[in-house]
Amino acid sequence: MNKLSLRVLRELKACRGALTFFEKNFGSETEYTVTELIEKAKSLKLGISAEYVSWLLRNCEFCQTEELVNYYKSLNPSDENVSWLIERCEFCQTEEMLEYLKSINPHFEKVTWLIIEFEFCQTEEMLNYYKSLNPDYEDVSCLIRYCEFCQTEEMKEYRDSLKKD
Repeated sequence: MNKLSLRVLRELKACRGALTFFEKNFGSETEYTVTELIEKAKSLKLGISAEYVSWLLRNCEFCQTEELVNYYKSLNPSDENVSWLIERCEFCQTEEMLEYLKSINPHFEKVTWLIIEFEFCQTEEMLNYYKSLNPDYEDVSCLIRYCEFCQTEEMKEYRDSLKKD
């Protein structure tokens, strides 16, 4: 089983702040499994940020576990961070993460780019969810312009039904 250590973080080119934080709280020589890392962080009551955990999920393949995803969710990440993680981490490009994003009531712009960029988000269900967020005319226009899936008469009619600011 792979383990996380200060050496591994250096190899992954973690920022100085992350390296200092890890060394201060976890030591410079000790290696941790994902489970051990989470338990130690909880026991020390460390204020590990969702941004730090999302970085680990994105950059450390052996940290890509359901356990760490669940821990990440327990940190109440922002809609911006969740959409960033879905965009940049293939492991997190799942229905479960989309449902989690929906559960935290994201701003419609976060959903727009997911629909434009990712085929797995190009579904009628996601379009209906997107519409439920009450996007503005400009955002719907952008979605239609950049996403072939959304270049339908229905979406154009929806856009035209909105007030142009």
